[in-house]
Amino acid sequence: MPIKEGLNDLMQCTHVIEEWMDQATIRSDAHEQAIEDLRNLVRQLVEAQDDLNNRSQCNNIRLRGIPEFIKMDTLASTLREMFCGLLPEGPHAELRLNRANRALWAPSTNITQPQE
Repeated sequence: MPIKEGLNDLMQCTHVIEEWMDQATIRSDAHEQAIEDLRNLVRQLVEAQDDLNNRSQCNNIRLRGIPEFIKMDTLASTLREMFCGLLPEGPHAELRLNRANRALWAPSTNITQPQE
């Protein structure tokens, strides 16, 4: 009989430990998700801060009249082609664009209308 009672006690202890482990796993998963969410938020904030810093540089050139249908992924190559067309005799290999950004306001509803 004492062996059976000991086994019952051991089963109860094991059950309690398993419940604790399940709860700890659930809390750990929730913490990992919260950490990942915070990392994404920090990454977004850093990118936004970098974007604002880049746009506020003193040596930026502001170009007007670039149509809205030119998307961000082709903006740098379009600007490079435009400068090479304006400076046909220039050293095209030395033409270097660090970045190209659109203005911060909302895009126009008319995509053929130029914007900064």
